[in-house]
Order: sequence, then C-alpha cells, then structure tokens
Amino acid sequence: DAAEAKFLEDQEEVETNVLALYGNGSGKPDKKIKQSNMAAEKYVTKYTCENLESVSDTYWDLVDYLMFKYFFRTGKSIPITAPVVQTFIK
Repeated sequence: DAAEAKFLEDQEEVETNVLALYGNGSGKPDKKIKQSNMAAEKYVTKYTCENLESVSDTYWDLVDYLMFKYFFRTGKSIPITAPVVQTFIK
C-alpha cells in the first residue's frame, strides 16, 4: 500500500516531466524529436527501475523478517548468519 500511494503521489510530476521531454508528435522525422523521445524513454525506464528495485528490496526485507520470526521462534537465540536456502532447479 505504501508503494502504491507513493506511485500515485508521484504520477503527476512524472507525467509532466515526460511530456516536457517528449517530442512534438508531428510524425515528421526530426533528429531533435528523436533525441527528446529517447530522453523521455530513458527517464521513464530509470523511474520504473528505481521503483521496482525499491519494492523488491522491501519484499526481501519482509521475507528475511518472517523467516527469522517464524523459523527461529523456538526460543533459541537467532544465529548471526542467515540460514542457507536451497533451491531445486529442474
């Protein structure tokens, strides 16, 4: 919910920035328009990657928290290093 709220809060600013970077949309090939369109594409890509990375980091923090909370809840002290999780690839 927090990530979604942030995305909705930032949406107007992001759209304004993209429209400022984006070409005039005349359909005529123009080197300046192509460069501005690429700048808009890079901006959106960077914004998207940063937000996905933030959400991913938060998810893995939650996984770590839940693993330690429920896996080690036997009353024993929590080990210094995290347990190794084995993955099985078929």
